[in-house]
Amino acid sequence: MENSSKTSPKTKGSRLGTSALVLTASKVATMLISLVAGALMARYRTLTEYGTYSQMLLVIHLVNSILLLGLPNSLNYFLARAEDKQSKREFLSVYYTLNTILSILVGIVLVICIPLMEAYFDNPLIRTFAYFLMIYPWAHIITSSVENLLVASGRNTTVVIYRVIHSIVYLGTVILVKSMSWNFRVFMVLLVASDVIFTLVVYVLAYRTAGGLRVRFDKEMTARILKYSVPIGLASIVGTINIEIDKLMIGGMTDTETMQIYTLASRELPVSIVAASLTAVLLPRFAAMMKQKREREAVKLWSHAIYLSLAVIALIAAGCIAFAPQVIDLIYSPKYLPGVNVFRIYCLVLLLRCTYFGIILNASGHTRSVVYSSLISMAVNVALNYALYRLLGLVGPAIASLLSAVAMNMSQLAFSSKAVKVPFRKIFPWGNCLKLVLINGAMAAIFVVIQQILPLEKPLAKMLLNVFSLGGSWGEIIEAIILGIVWSAVYVVLLLPSIKKHWKALNAVQQ
Repeated sequence: MENSSKTSPKTKGSRLGTSALVLTASKVATMLISLVAGALMARYRTLTEYGTYSQMLLVIHLVNSILLLGLPNSLNYFLARAEDKQSKREFLSVYYTLNTILSILVGIVLVICIPLMEAYFDNPLIRTFAYFLMIYPWAHIITSSVENLLVASGRNTTVVIYRVIHSIVYLGTVILVKSMSWNFRVFMVLLVASDVIFTLVVYVLAYRTAGGLRVRFDKEMTARILKYSVPIGLASIVGTINIEIDKLMIGGMTDTETMQIYTLASRELPVSIVAASLTAVLLPRFAAMMKQKREREAVKLWSHAIYLSLAVIALIAAGCIAFAPQVIDLIYSPKYLPGVNVFRIYCLVLLLRCTYFGIILNASGHTRSVVYSSLISMAVNVALNYALYRLLGLVGPAIASLLSAVAMNMSQLAFSSKAVKVPFRKIFPWGNCLKLVLINGAMAAIFVVIQQILPLEKPLAKMLLNVFSLGGSWGEIIEAIILGIVWSAVYVVLLLPSIKKHWKALNAVQQ
């Protein structure tokens, strides 16, 4: 009986660690491409143009979370439990039928609400992009399903190809518009056109994965999907409001330019890709393990994934906090430097993105607890947001968001502990995570002091000006990059034995 629950390392199959590594590599590639595209957008588009784009995305994400009933979250769960090709085909047919109809409904609602958006943000430019509000929700919802769809089917390479090509096309669109000196409206048209194409590709991939796909309504299956997804959907609504409430308040109380500075400064760097990749491969596995009553084994496996994820995220978060002005200057341009303290606070939030804290609840079907934790988090955020804004200015809402994220994660751990009957002190690798945070905090302090002591900035700036005609703050940026490389090298040497240990434990498990 013991051997049946374990898989030999020599058995054919895709190992969890390897699958996560493949997904992480693709996400790193797409992240770098997206950062370049974002840097170009921040530099070559005005604060008003980019701010209008951010305002529309903000509203789209809010309405999506409200009207989609949490359906996108059901994909991993039901595909992992599908026992044969026929049941998989039936689920995917119902899933894509419901998501398509609801995402089109979202677009219609957004177009109807354009006058309200214009009035709230005091921005008449929004009306110009009504087609974006109509089409983008559908494109975003369908394309966001491609990773869960393909990972659950073991097609990790296809995920990599799709994501990288999608990102390259986006970057190419930004570069093309800039090189041809086209205006922002042309960029938006090209962006929507490319998104439509990639959305249609997802339907093709789903068709091939299912061995056939059709428009299908099934009351019994729809009821099962909604029973699982609606509680998560309610949590998603609360969570989205929780995430976006600070931007909503800033957008309503300030102008478009100030909101855009806050929006970019509060945009979490996509370093949680490691956690997202691990979650993508762990959730189907956890769902199966919960079904087999192997809860403690799942928690132990989760602890290895958390350590590996936080080891990467803590390094990047600490580096961004230490060299925040240079990071903002490099990625977004100097005009966004007024948001440097907001950026630093959101780098602390990154530490909480080392995993999806509700993964045990989702895998075990305790989705109502996800709702409760989201409500707790929103209550903290709403209570603190306005008060801290009045007291501290722009950094106030950022601090409120950090505290609300802590409240949600702690409550989800408490609910998870109760659900799988594992003590709270053992549900999460507290000691290992604290060590990682303290190591990175100490190294951040050391390298900030080194940056202030070493006279590298001026000679680097002079060299860059002479060789590349680059002056200004580029000396500081290159100095930060050099110190960051040294910091990373020392860090890897210190942690390599521990990383190998946790990686070996994770990679011993097969999908």
